[in-house]
Amino acid sequence: MRSPGLLGVNLILMMQLDPGESCTLQLFVMRSMGSGGAFHRAYTNGTQQAFLEGHEHAFDYFGGVFHTLRYDNLSSAVKKILRGRQREETERVIAFRSHWGFRSEYCTPARGNEKGGVENELGWYRRNFLVPVPEAGNLAGLNALLLERCRSSMRREPRSCTGAFTGVAMRSAILKGVTCLLRRARLKNYQATG
Repeated sequence: MRSPGLLGVNLILMMQLDPGESCTLQLFVMRSMGSGGAFHRAYTNGTQQAFLEGHEHAFDYFGGVFHTLRYDNLSSAVKKILRGRQREETERVIAFRSHWGFRSEYCTPARGNEKGGVENELGWYRRNFLVPVPEAGNLAGLNALLLERCRSSMRREPRSCTGAFTGVAMRSAILKGVTCLLRRARLKNYQATG
């Protein structure tokens, strides 16, 4: 199995909230490199607040916090790209990462292959769940629909690198139970105080 890190990205797409009307929304995506499970949530703006809130919803969905999260070089997280993979992160991202106890990694600029899993996930998700464009009465309704579709995608059985079929839900359960990759105590503490 691959590294238990996660990938996160924002994607601009058109969604219909009301019949006949469309608007541009940002889609927050977090995908487990180990299991292939993914979380999607829509926001009206691609702000840093939405970016960090998306993480918290994803942590809840996955049942905890992964050790390492890998990012593109998005301005919500990075103030300045330094040499190699080193980045000067924004103060809020440093505080957020310190609170949740995960390590961040950043992809090399203009190297899409380093986060191919999340790019492939976006393509698969778009083809299977966003075509035709879903209709929802409001943003909360759309996010409920996206969450339902995330849960249903856990039943898919993609082929592994060995050619064997292993369900996403099965791989997620193995990662949770065997590798101690999730930090449940922080999540439970957050839910109790939040």
